[in-house]
Formats: sequence, structure tokens, C-alpha cells
Amino acid sequence: MTFLPIVERELRVAARHGSAYWTRWAAALAAMAAGGWIYLVTLRDAPKETGIILFVTLTILANLYALLAGLRATADSLSEEKREGTLGLLFLTDLKGYDIVLGKLAATSLGAFYGMLAMFPVMGMSLLLGGVSPGEFGRVILVSINNLLFSLAAGMFCSSISREDRKAMGATFLIVVLLAALPLLGMLASLSLNSRTLSPLFQIPSPGFTVFAAFDVNYRGTRYQDAYWLSLALVHGLAWLFLIAASLIVPRCWQDQASRAGLAGLGERLRQRRYGLASVRLDLRRRLLGVNPMLWLASRDRYKPAAVFVALAALGCGWLWIYLEAGRYFLVGGAIPTAMAAHSILKVWFANESCRRFSEDRRSGALELLLATPLSVREILRGQRLALWRQFAWPTVAVLAADALLLTASAARMNRLDSSFVQVWLAGMTVLVWDLHALSWVGPWMGLNSRSPNRAATAALARICLLPWMLFAGWIAALAVCETVLRIHLPGRFQEGVFIGVWFALCALTNIGFTAWAGSRLRTRFRETATQRFDAGRGAGGWGRTLGLWVGRKTG
Repeated sequence: MTFLPIVERELRVAARHGSAYWTRWAAALAAMAAGGWIYLVTLRDAPKETGIILFVTLTILANLYALLAGLRATADSLSEEKREGTLGLLFLTDLKGYDIVLGKLAATSLGAFYGMLAMFPVMGMSLLLGGVSPGEFGRVILVSINNLLFSLAAGMFCSSISREDRKAMGATFLIVVLLAALPLLGMLASLSLNSRTLSPLFQIPSPGFTVFAAFDVNYRGTRYQDAYWLSLALVHGLAWLFLIAASLIVPRCWQDQASRAGLAGLGERLRQRRYGLASVRLDLRRRLLGVNPMLWLASRDRYKPAAVFVALAALGCGWLWIYLEAGRYFLVGGAIPTAMAAHSILKVWFANESCRRFSEDRRSGALELLLATPLSVREILRGQRLALWRQFAWPTVAVLAADALLLTASAARMNRLDSSFVQVWLAGMTVLVWDLHALSWVGPWMGLNSRSPNRAATAALARICLLPWMLFAGWIAALAVCETVLRIHLPGRFQEGVFIGVWFALCALTNIGFTAWAGSRLRTRFRETATQRFDAGRGAGGWGRTLGLWVGRKTG
């Protein structure tokens, strides 16, 4: 039998797949856009300084792309096969666990690898501008590819031990974030212990530390020279450990296991805590059915609102710890980053929940059954939005209250009321509520048109949250061109109030436009879209069926 037959076949198929080319083009264009923007903004600086800024910025973007690639590519690869019941087809042959794991890795990660390679030529422009040595460039390239392998392997491992996509993606995110943030946690621990030295245990296993140690300023003539190679080898070893563990787990996890008496009782208790006792469920049904049946259907899980509060509380505890250790000066410097982190968590979670219901119900056929009831499309949409606000209303109020407290404390700390500082906070708070309202319309439409809720959430966030920032960056680049190339001096162009006003106007335009677009599509094309079947393609279940039959024919 051919060595690793699935890997060979999947590489051939993926190399001819259109997504491999489009991913490479998209990554290259994004890197070129970021590099061009940096070059335009820094035209007045020396070429050496421009090269350093370009290299550092693209290094950070490339490694963020690498560390988050596992969430999109591999975190739901094996777990989706389990849900579809097609993973067992592959074990009807003499395939081993590593054949399945490496084949799935090749099938899902080739586009991510091509996207990473497409960024490197743009990063190489910094060598021509100066300020970056060939050795530094080579080390950064090496660590970027290594971090990509680590993220993909972590996603594969979490997918092998999970059945639900959210659990697999959440576990992958926690592994990547905790390991990448180990140096920061170690620094805070050393401050707590009044120690000036950072233990290697907080440095060596971290992919974030490997990126930090790759730059010349940290590598040459310092103690990080040996630590870089040790950290690189350890992160690489962790990636292979994840793949080996996934290869050992996969042959033992695809069968349906008989539930034990103790586990069955535990599962029933957890279900009662999640949905409540029969009397609690009956009371909830009576209250919400009178308002909207879709509201009751989407609001039965009592853990959903609590989970949002737990995530925000964890962020608050982290901020409080840093504030107590770093001192009161962190109150001003860390206020806006903390608020941005809380807003980002809320928006990402809201987008995921707004897309998930219609996407999963359409795949399972439950949406067609819902449309067969006397409920109108308008009532279904209204119930979905009510369920979203029932889950996120109080967390949003809590975040806005925390923003107000941070604004008040920061203003008191500065001993003056800076108008631009207040404008930034008020604009951010207003845009938060406005973005959530827009996502409550755009999210359901994107979920209705996507196989995967996660991809639908990404598309919704790109339209509502990312697009205004891209337009804002383009506006800044246009100002730089007018100032340095065309020699056009615009009055008041660099005032802080102008920047805030332009950003707010761009957010308002995108929110209004996409809300109107999604609302019109949902009202007029909901039934037509919900009853259409997805085109047959290489989804997760199709991957298992097609590959299982192909391997069966090859092995006789």
C-alpha cells in the first residue's frame, strides 16, 4: 500500500481547488495593502525606519494569522466527521489513525499554508528598505511557519477529543492564547512575587516568546539567543505531540459508547441545570410562547447568558490583577485597550450566536419544519432578535457601565476633562450598541447562506466591524498622499476630533447600509433561501464518504 495515501490524494485535490488560489491571492493582497499603507504614512521617515516598521507590523500580522489558522482550518475537521457519522467509514479499511489525521490536516490546511507563503515576499521588501538583517528575516520566517504548524496541530487535537464545534474551537483558542500569553502571565507573576527575573517555564513553551526572541534587538548579544532555538524546538515538539495524540485518539473515539449508569445520571443532572426542572421549563414556555414561539425556542438554554457574563468577568479579573500589580498608572494607559477587548468579546460572541441558529436549523431541516407552521417570516425574525437581546442585553449594559466607570476614573486620574478623550469613549460606546443592532440583522442572513456558523460569523464581522477600519485606514493613506506627494495642505486634517468624526461616520454608514441590505433580503428571500439545498461539495461528511469509498476500492 502507498505510504500515506490519503495525504497524497488530498494534496493533489487541494492543489487544484479554487480556494487554494483565492486564499493565496487574498493573503498577498492584504499584506500588500498593509505594506502600502505603512509606506504612505511613513513617507517622511527615513527608509530604514520605514523598513523596520513594515517588518515588525507584517511579522505581527503573519503570526496572528498563523496562531488563529487552527480555529478556522482544523478545529472542526474531525469533530464534524463524528457528527455526520462518516468517520467510521474510513476505519472499514486498513487505514491507521495517523493516516486519517495527516490526511485531514493536508485537506484543510493547504490554503492556510499558501496564505502564509504569500505574505513573505511583501515582508522581504523590508530587506531592500534597510533596518532588517537577512538572519532576522530568516528567523521570523521560520517561527511563522512553526507557529502555523502548532496552531493547526492544536486544532486537530481538540477536534479529535470533541464532538461539538464550539467546544473544539473554544479548546483550541484557549490552548493557543494561554501558551502565547505565557510571558505576560509570567511577568505578572514575577511582579506579584517582587522578583525581577522571569522563569524559563513562562518563556520557552510560548510561541509568542519565540516571535519576540527572533528580532535582532532581542537575539544578538543577549541571553535570548539560545532561548530562541530552544523555544522554537519545544513549540515544534508540542505540535507533533498534538498530532500523535490525535492519531491515537481518533480510532477510539468514533464509535457511539454505551452510557454508564453514573454518567447517565450526571448527564441528566447537567441537563436539568442547563434547561431547568420540568416546572421551570413549563413556566418559561408559558411566559415566552405568549410573546413569540421563536423566542422560546432560542431561549431554553439558561447557560448562554451566564457564559457571556463569565467571559466578561474573567476579563475584569485580569484587568484588576494587572491594575493592582502594575500600579495606578495602568488606569489611564490600559483603559482603552481593556474597553476594546470587552467590546470585541461581546461583538464576536453576538455575531456567532446570531448566525448559529439559522445555519444549524437549515442544515438539520428544522427550519423547513418551522416554516410549515403558522408563524410568519416577520415573527420568526422578531423572535430571533428578541432571543439575542435576551441573552446579550444585560452583558451589554454591564460593559457600558464599565466603560462609564473607566472614563470617569481616567478623567479623574488625568485631573482634567480632555474633550477628545471623552469623544473617543462616547463614540466607542455608541458604535458598540449600533454594531450589535446591525449584527442582529446581518448575522441571521449570513447564517442562512452558509454551511458553517463560524464562517458566517466571520463574514458578518468583516462587514460590520472590519470594513469601517479598512475604510478609515484608506482615508489616512489618502491624507498622507495629499500631504507628501501632492503637496496639498488640508486645514484641520490632523485634528483628533476630525479623526473621531470620520471613523464614527464610516461606522454609521456601514451599519445603516448593511442593516438595510440584510433586512430586505431576510424579509423577501427568507423562505426561498431556507428551502434551497446546498450544492454538493467537499464538506466534512462528503470528505469521509468519498474518501472512504475511494480507499475501499484501492484496497480491494
